[in-house]
Amino acid sequence: MSTPLLYKAIRSLSILIAVGLAGCAGPQPIKLTDWSIGLKTEWIQIKKFKLLLLEQSAKNNRNDAIHIYIEGDGTPWIKRFLISRNPTPQYPLALELMKQDSQLSFYLGRPCYYQESDFYKTLGHSTNTSPCNSHYWTDARYSSDVVDLMKNAIEEKIKNLPSDQQTLPIILIGHSGGGTLAMLIAQQLQTVNGVITVAANMDIDAWTSHKGFSSLNKSVNIATTIPLRKIPQVHFSGSRDEVVPPKINQPFLKKIGQSLTVIEGFDHNCCWLNKWTKLLRSAEQQLKNQH
Repeated sequence: MSTPLLYKAIRSLSILIAVGLAGCAGPQPIKLTDWSIGLKTEWIQIKKFKLLLLEQSAKNNRNDAIHIYIEGDGTPWIKRFLISRNPTPQYPLALELMKQDSQLSFYLGRPCYYQESDFYKTLGHSTNTSPCNSHYWTDARYSSDVVDLMKNAIEEKIKNLPSDQQTLPIILIGHSGGGTLAMLIAQQLQTVNGVITVAANMDIDAWTSHKGFSSLNKSVNIATTIPLRKIPQVHFSGSRDEVVPPKINQPFLKKIGQSLTVIEGFDHNCCWLNKWTKLLRSAEQQLKNQH
């Protein structure tokens, strides 16, 4: 083979290898520093875990509630049968929704999210003693352990707030799997005064069955949890949502005397951000009406 042809062959092989490696790397999680500009960043220690907490001050002199946002499932799987090493989302919709909120707001990270493989080592640990394993973002993503960690993180933050803020009503707001967790946390945390969900997969057995996914057998299904603590709640869904179709949650919500507000033309991610200020104002009023 001549030198030019050999060079072209080597170059083509190099490109194929690079593309293959990029494919194996899977989708890239966001860089937290790029998305948290202007927000106070804190890592809350709960047991052996550190959970991310981003804080946004109240705007327009609003200070009559605390809103805590919880993100969806992020990237638990790269593809079928291939678990992601880092479940951090590629697009944090719940974080973007929070930025439009005028109340004192917090964005609570889920266990092991927003953490690279060497995260604990970069904090000054002599070794990378991460307590994380893939169960926390796959079959145990809604487990009692995850709920307990997030509940304790909320309690830890609230008790360290100024005294005039510690007694404010707490509203949990979650997108997708974050809404699932918001409902579960509200059952355990008595100081939660309301829940707002957006495109949440609340009946996880019905959801995994509909999607043909493996059962989340280490998770808690709130749809089969009895009894449930009665709490004001508002649930939004998109008419075009194919990830969590509205029909998934309607039987459960009917059983507990709640309704599902289906927004025409919206899907799982679109177009919540564009209309969030108006939707949130409506949800806040609905929560007040339920007290």
